[in-house]
Amino acid sequence: MFKFLSANKQLVSLQLGLSEFGLKPVDWRVVKKTKSRFVIQSLTAEDFYFIGEVKSSNDSQWQFIRVAGL
Repeated sequence: MFKFLSANKQLVSLQLGLSEFGLKPVDWRVVKKTKSRFVIQSLTAEDFYFIGEVKSSNDSQWQFIRVAGL
């Protein structure tokens, strides 16, 4: 149960952190792919998505976000 809560907390923090990149958090879905890599997918256009990676020192903060699909 603790691991689930920790993972959920990470996703919420990353979701809110999207605003630092000019994205409205409510418009995007964050999906974990690996320990450090995530897909950030538009809720209205599934073909529009970003790839994001978290900082190694803080896995609840984005290191970078890049456009991957339009």
